Amino acid sequence: MNHRYTLPLFSFYDHTGMTCHWEKMARRGWLLDKIGGILWRYRKIEPQRLRFAMTYFPEVTGFEPDTPAAQTDMESLCAQAGWQLAANAGKFQVYYNEDPEAVELDTDPGIQLEVIHRAMKKNFLPSYALLTACAVLQILAQIGSLTRDYGVFYSGPAQYFSGFSWMMLPIWCGLLAIYLLELGRYLLWYRKARRRAEDGLMTPSPNSGWVQVLAVVLLLIILLSWGLSSDMRDVVFTMLAMLLGVGVLSVLLSKGMKKLKVSAKVNLLVTCGVAVILSLLLVGGGIARGILTREREENTETYEYEGHTFTRYTDDIPLRLEDVGYPAAEDSTSLNEQSSPLVTQRVAFQRPRLDNLSREELLYVIADVKLGLLWQPCLEYYLAEAGDPAESDAAAWGSDRAWRSSDEFGVTYVLAKGRTLVYLELESDFTDGQKAQAGKRLFGL
Repeated sequence: MNHRYTLPLFSFYDHTGMTCHWEKMARRGWLLDKIGGILWRYRKIEPQRLRFAMTYFPEVTGFEPDTPAAQTDMESLCAQAGWQLAANAGKFQVYYNEDPEAVELDTDPGIQLEVIHRAMKKNFLPSYALLTACAVLQILAQIGSLTRDYGVFYSGPAQYFSGFSWMMLPIWCGLLAIYLLELGRYLLWYRKARRRAEDGLMTPSPNSGWVQVLAVVLLLIILLSWGLSSDMRDVVFTMLAMLLGVGVLSVLLSKGMKKLKVSAKVNLLVTCGVAVILSLLLVGGGIARGILTREREENTETYEYEGHTFTRYTDDIPLRLEDVGYPAAEDSTSLNEQSSPLVTQRVAFQRPRLDNLSREELLYVIADVKLGLLWQPCLEYYLAEAGDPAESDAAAWGSDRAWRSSDEFGVTYVLAKGRTLVYLELESDFTDGQKAQAGKRLFGL
């Protein structure tokens, strides 16, 4: 194996951490030879002690068809002092030298610091500020979703913790802390480095590896939580495939324009424009929607009523009115199930067609609470939605406990058996025999 790849876990300004890392890799027999968008590539060499240094070119975008003159001149000057170009990536270049006594690549700490700061101000500081703002907005949105009440069938603890959102609030808080920490660490380092540069000293950059590792871990947790969430799994895979496709096409387009000697500004504008347009077409054109809604379309059929066409859902739901003795009818049956490691929730509806409105309606939620700490909040939410019902006969349902309330619109039950909770709305109350049959279906007995 002549090449090896590593994930760069360093902040953009962490010149100390990166040079130490490359020197360690060289001692192990690997020399950096390419800096990619995600990975660093190394080629195999004889293990040796090399010195590494890096310099920044804030004006370089990485879309130039030819190497900028300033960069070429820099390479020539460095070569005269024994510094060979190892790799470059847009704004910064990496050099190495076999002579441990070679003159420093950047002899003026003030100039070196100013070059780093110009590159940070132009690209990375605005990016971190934008990411910080996005994290704040996401945290506010998550807090809003926890406190917003759209009714028991559309919100509540079981609804929130059975989807992917249950991980988002702590994760976005963690990402916000990382962004603020990185901004603060850089500004403190820059302030200290400016003072030392006046004395002709270059300040080592703070270790950023653990911060980057933490950011990667949080990103992996997000992807894992989405993957474990039944309502987001297909979305994640589809969006990742779309993102990969758009990214590959954008890179190929940019490289093609470089070969055609297209200017950097035009290349950047066209590449970004095409990426945005492709993303909008993929999402807005319904490609992802078609993939993600295919199952729902297979569980529907249409019927005619008063000259109009309507859709009837035909999902298989745990409890139907026919299961407790009601006459069969072509009702619309809908089941929405989502699951996470904390809660699995199934929301089911059985509604009559428009040409049979005298038929009764059945609505219920089944929540299997896997984390015991969430059982009581979910129960209290259901009881509050039911209007603080009174204790009822649990034995009739085959449950551990039962609560009942009623008004002019019908009857509402809250049932508990083990860690399973049921919220059930009926237009007419069930008999004891019907309750026994319904309990077996609702609790999967």
